Amino acid sequence: MSALVERLLSPPVNPGGRHQPARPSWDCQVCAGPWPCPAGRTELHGTFAGDKVGLSMHMGVVLHLAVHEISPDVDGQLFGRFVTWTR
Repeated sequence: MSALVERLLSPPVNPGGRHQPARPSWDCQVCAGPWPCPAGRTELHGTFAGDKVGLSMHMGVVLHLAVHEISPDVDGQLFGRFVTWTR
């Protein structure tokens, strides 16, 4: 993945209290739960305004980044955590 894509997908540190991931743990910066937390999912749905395909594609890219940063013992759960909920 190019440095530009990585930078574009990396959220700023807690912009306005939004539920964003803290990397490399991928826990929410606000509520400390696994990101995307319920509030983060709601924010993402709002950002993509009903574009489920776009949201799913975005979260697929985010999954690709997270797989390389989260310990391998939880990799089997990451697809559900990052992508399945977007349906």
